[in-house]
Amino acid sequence: MADSKKIDDIVAMIDNFMANGGGHMNVDVENNTENLDKQVSTTNSSDCSGRETACMVPTLHQGLDRDE
Repeated sequence: MADSKKIDDIVAMIDNFMANGGGHMNVDVENNTENLDKQVSTTNSSDCSGRETACMVPTLHQGLDRDE
């Protein structure tokens, strides 16, 4: 499978998930073989599944616009 086809597959999956009101999606991709090994886990909440991902990082710019 060509790299662009693999990317298009993942983008279409994410677009479909969001269009159907998806909540949180983790996509893990292994490309060690000719086949794309993709694991997807989804939730309809803001739960980060205990993993160190972007949703666990605080919004660093929050409060910077205040005159305190």
